[in-house]
Amino acid sequence: MLFTTQALQSEAIWLPINNSDLSKIPTHSYSNTTAEKNAQLNQLCLQKTQAWLTEIGIESSLTFPAAQMDSIWDVVNGCPLTVGNRQLILIPSIKLDRQELSVPQEWVDIPAWMGDYYVAVQIDLDDQTMNIWGYTSHRTLRETGTYNQFNRTYNIDGDLLIPKLDILWMAQLLDLQEIATVPPISTVAMNQSNSEINLLSHFSPYSPRLNVDFNTWATILSDSNLRENLYQRRLRVTKLQAIMAPAISLTNWLQQEFNQALEQGWDLVNNVIMGGELAAVRSGTETPIFHGEKYLVELAKLINLQYQLNETNVVMLIGINPQDLEHVTVSVQIHAMSTVPILPPQLKLSYITNEGEELQSVISRNHDFQIQLPTFTCDLGTAFNIQLQLDGVSQIEKFTA
Repeated sequence: MLFTTQALQSEAIWLPINNSDLSKIPTHSYSNTTAEKNAQLNQLCLQKTQAWLTEIGIESSLTFPAAQMDSIWDVVNGCPLTVGNRQLILIPSIKLDRQELSVPQEWVDIPAWMGDYYVAVQIDLDDQTMNIWGYTSHRTLRETGTYNQFNRTYNIDGDLLIPKLDILWMAQLLDLQEIATVPPISTVAMNQSNSEINLLSHFSPYSPRLNVDFNTWATILSDSNLRENLYQRRLRVTKLQAIMAPAISLTNWLQQEFNQALEQGWDLVNNVIMGGELAAVRSGTETPIFHGEKYLVELAKLINLQYQLNETNVVMLIGINPQDLEHVTVSVQIHAMSTVPILPPQLKLSYITNEGEELQSVISRNHDFQIQLPTFTCDLGTAFNIQLQLDGVSQIEKFTA
């Protein structure tokens, strides 16, 4: 029997997270920091959930072979767990609010991946607790939830989740079939799949899941060989990127040499925000870039920080001026895009030396359109880093003055 009323509690489940739990998380290689954090969160979720199920006398197993999970967690959030004759998709999150459950489309619309039920799991690493706080069925999620085309997720309001897990026992007892019909994934030719894998293998600080149409992406993901090929190629590219990516020379910018910057995603401010205005401009606040200060060179870069594969798009702006023959003045700002008109709270922007010492930082508050570091001066030739951090996910831009 899948679940029993004797084993399952009727209310949400709270589980402690001990230091020993964290030490048991295996260290594997992933294509970027976002994927690494996502995998650690999923491994912790899986570890604690299976231990709890074993404790109450319920057997469970990974739906996919354990050796395949790295290639999945490198690009998608979620733990597929088989319990009896039902498949559960655990969706871990470190968000402290319970406004909604957000499930990547892969777990809903790929026939070989979809689950009977989707379980919301909240993990608070500060309080060291894990809370299994509700679930919904595949049918409810797909037919009642909202599909977000931008993020390719199905979202359902937290109030619509069922908090009493013992109802799962009743669903199994009645043999309820709660999986909705989904369209089949069209076959993509092998040469096209290989071509798309070449494209998706390019280095990125986030998952490439949105870089191709869903059918092509689902074809690659649902084939374990294609998915492993993509994973291994992204790992190789990441290792080469770490070795070869040079720090951006601000001196080159002053000399109007921008090839290196363009290769790493930097561009003129107007080019970056074209088609997606800065939030402050669209809202009518007209926040001046660099507070009206005139910088000799101003470049911008779209930064895509992802946590649990939900996009957070912001724009980093760098303004520089030569102070004298040996020094350069630097200003750094982060702006929200109009698609998400405010910055996420607790977004941290830091100025860090090449040795790792944090010299300056600023953290966004609720309803901030932008944040800015205090202007600083560097000796020419000095190496430094600008770091963005959000919910444990970070991106570092390397510079040389």
